[in-house]
Amino acid sequence: MATQKQYKYTLPVGYKLKGGENDYVIEEVLGKGGFGVTYKVKTTVQLNKLSFDVHCAVKEYFPDICSREADNATIKIPETKHDEIVDGISDFLNEGRKLQAVCDLNPNIVNVNEVFQANGTAYYVLEYLEGGDLRKMVKSNGGALSEQQMLDVMVPIGNAVQCLHDNNILHLDIKPDNIVMRHNSKGEAEPVLIDFGIAVHFRSDGTPTSKTPSQGISTGYSPIEQYQMVKKFDPRIDVYAFAATCLYLLTGHDPIEPLDMPQTFVRNELPQGIGSNVVTAIERGMAMNRNSRTCTISEMLAELEDIKEMHVPVESEKSPKKAENDTVNLTKREDALKPARGEKTIRKPKAAEKTSKASKRNVDKIKRRSKRKLIYLVSLFVIALLAGFVIWKTQGWRSFMTESEKARIINDYVNNMVYVEGGTFTMGATSEQGDDAFDEEKPAHEVTLSPYYIGQTEVTQELWMAVMGYNPSYFKGAKRPVECVSWDECQEFIRRLNEKTGKRFRLPTEAEWECAARGGKKSNGYKYSGSNNINDVAWYDENSGNKTHDVASKHPNELGIYDMSGNVAEWCSDWYGDDYYKSTPNDNPQGPSSGSDVIFCRGCRDTSAEGFRVCRGGCRITSAETCRVSGRDCSTPHNSGSIGLRLAL
Repeated sequence: MATQKQYKYTLPVGYKLKGGENDYVIEEVLGKGGFGVTYKVKTTVQLNKLSFDVHCAVKEYFPDICSREADNATIKIPETKHDEIVDGISDFLNEGRKLQAVCDLNPNIVNVNEVFQANGTAYYVLEYLEGGDLRKMVKSNGGALSEQQMLDVMVPIGNAVQCLHDNNILHLDIKPDNIVMRHNSKGEAEPVLIDFGIAVHFRSDGTPTSKTPSQGISTGYSPIEQYQMVKKFDPRIDVYAFAATCLYLLTGHDPIEPLDMPQTFVRNELPQGIGSNVVTAIERGMAMNRNSRTCTISEMLAELEDIKEMHVPVESEKSPKKAENDTVNLTKREDALKPARGEKTIRKPKAAEKTSKASKRNVDKIKRRSKRKLIYLVSLFVIALLAGFVIWKTQGWRSFMTESEKARIINDYVNNMVYVEGGTFTMGATSEQGDDAFDEEKPAHEVTLSPYYIGQTEVTQELWMAVMGYNPSYFKGAKRPVECVSWDECQEFIRRLNEKTGKRFRLPTEAEWECAARGGKKSNGYKYSGSNNINDVAWYDENSGNKTHDVASKHPNELGIYDMSGNVAEWCSDWYGDDYYKSTPNDNPQGPSSGSDVIFCRGCRDTSAEGFRVCRGGCRITSAETCRVSGRDCSTPHNSGSIGLRLAL
C-alpha cells in the first residue's frame, strides 16, 4: 500500500497486463520518472510441459501530464497534448525495438524480451536483475575499488556503450545505479547496463529520430550540455557519464556538478597510486567543455586498457618464461655466455680503468645535478614572487582595501545603473529566436513593466569584496564578474549593500531581465543581447577559453548594458515554474509564489520543497543557444557554480 501511495496513477499490484506473447502480473512498482513507470512483474512460462514463474521488469510509457482512473488501466491524455503523447508512444515503441535488436549484439546490455501496446500506451519487457548495482558493490567492498577492480567492471560496460553508439543510440543516464551485476551461464559475475528510460536514437548529424526525446539530469554524472536541453546528440555526453562512473568507483563518492567543478578536481580526488593513464583518461573524459572531451568511448577504453596491460609483466623474447619450480643450471648458463665460433670475445675493461671512468661519470653527474638544483631553486623563488604579486592583485583587497576604496567601488556601480523605460514588450520565443528556442520559452506573450534601473555590468569581484569581505570566485580578477555565489548568498549581499547605501537594491525579475537584455524600447530585435553575432557581445563556450573575463570587455546592447549574454549566468528573483507561460497577471509579473511543486527545467526534475530559481544569460561554458535573450535556465537556490548576479533598483 505504501508503494501505491508514493507513486500516483501506477497499475495496482495484482493487475494482469496482457502482453504480445505473455501475460504479466504486477508485483511491485520499482520506480516512476517524468516519462514512465518501471514495474517488477511475474509471468508463467512453459518448458517441456512444465510451468514455472519468471520475474521480469516492465517499462510503461507514462508522462507525468497523463493520468488514469482508479478502476481503469487505460491512460488519460489531456486534449491539448494528444498529438504530443501519440508521437511519444510511437517513439517509445521504436526505441524499445531498436534496443531489442542491439541487446543481442552485446552480453553486457540488459535483455529486452518483447515490446507491445496496451492500455492506450506502450510497454517493453526487460530481464529482471536482482544482483546489486555498483553502489552496493562499493558499499560491500568497504569503500572505493582498486584500479584493477574498476577496469574489470568498466571495460565491459564501455564495450557495451560503444556498441550502442555504433548503432546510433545514446544511453544518456550512465551512472553506478544503472550498472547491475548478473551471473552468466558460466556462473561468473558480469556487469550489465540497465535503465534505457531516456535513451535516444540519433541520426548521423546528431538530430534525434524521436520527436519528443526525454532528457533527464543525474547530478554528478550529466555533462553541462545535458543541462541545456540537448538538440544535437553526441557520444561525448555518454563519455562524460562513463568517466564519472569510473571516478566514483575509484573514490567511493559521487562527483560534484560540472558547474562547481574546478579544473583540477579529478586529479585531486583520485587516490595516490592510480596509473597516470587512468587519471588522464578520466580527466579527458570529464572535460567540462565538450570540445576538449574524449570523442568516443573506444578512445577512452584504449587509454584505460593500456593501463590494464601494464599490470601484466611483459616477458622478453630473448628470455623464455621460467616455470615456477624450475632450477637454474649454472653450467648451461656459463655455456650460453661463451661466444659462438667465429664471434669475437668482448674485452673486459680492467678494474682501474672501470674505476677511473666511473669516478669521472659520477663527478659530471654531481655537477649536472647541482646546476639543475640551483636553476630549480631560482625558478621557485621567481614563481613565488610572481604568485605573491598575483594573489595580492586578485585577493589582497581583504587586507588592503580601505573604507574609502570600498565606498568608491560601491558608488561607481550605483552611479552607473541604467534606466529602463517602462512599457509593454513581447517576452519569450519571438521570431528572431528561430529554431533555437526551447519549449519553456513558449508561447511568446506580452508583458507590461513599470520603469526600473538595472546594473550596467554584472556585480564585479571588487564590489562583492567591498560589501562581503571575501571573494568566492574561482577565476580571480577585480573587474571580472563574481561567480560561485548561490541565490541565498546573493540575498545576504543585497541586504548588506542596502544597509551601506540606504537604497533598496534587489535581483531583477525574469521579465525585467529579459526586457533589459532585449534593449528595452531601443530594441533592434537581436537574437543575443546587443547583436545577432554572439562573438561581438558574449563570452561563451567557443571563445571564453573556459574562464571568465573582465566585465564590459565586449560590446554593450542598445541600452549600454554589458554581458547580458555569456560570461556568467545571472540570478533572477523568480521561482522557476509555469507562471512564465501563463503570464497571469502580465503587469510586472513576479513569477510563481513558491517552488514547492514539482518543477521541470530543461529535462531536469526536482520534487524537493525547495524547487528552482531562475537564472539567465548563459555563461562561459554554455552554448550560443543558451546565451539568447529569451533563453531560460534555473538552479536550486543553494547552488553556485558559474552563476553571478546583476542588481536592479
